[in-house]
Amino acid sequence: RRTNNYLIDGSVEPTGQPSTGALYFTLRNEDKIVIRPSGTEPKIKIYVLAHDSTKEALAEKLALYRVDAKKMAEV
Repeated sequence: RRTNNYLIDGSVEPTGQPSTGALYFTLRNEDKIVIRPSGTEPKIKIYVLAHDSTKEALAEKLALYRVDAKKMAEV
């Protein structure tokens, strides 16, 4: 079964969804990061589910996540 993994306290909670090869992480600010292998190509896909009070603040946050994702891809 699929689980939510909370990076804040290390807790794990079932989502009730079927199992997949994806990793779901919930951040302290309640944003979520999903990392999964592509089903058709030899690559990893990273999705960010984010929110903020304004479009501008969200755009800045997503730009920072993009930088972090590129750093992870370089490893």
